[in-house]
Amino acid sequence: MPAQSPLAVAHHEPSAQPLRDPLPRILADVVPNGNDPQAVEEMARYVAQMAGELAAMARATRLELLAYFLEMARIEATTRSRRNGDAERA
Repeated sequence: MPAQSPLAVAHHEPSAQPLRDPLPRILADVVPNGNDPQAVEEMARYVAQMAGELAAMARATRLELLAYFLEMARIEATTRSRRNGDAERA
């Protein structure tokens, strides 16, 4: 049986098995709890990077509204990472 493409899972095609809330188990050890400013800053920088890359992909495929929202997410994450970095250095 051939492996399913990531797009099949992402688009929930009938052949794809639905995911049952995997994020809490997967991210339990890597998502900061908000008490560690350095961890929050790192996560915000990572989210900013990923959102920027996704926004570029969306623009390249003419998904303008999606690109706009992803760009807003990138800006918010960048602002948050700077705010946390400044608070940590103070």
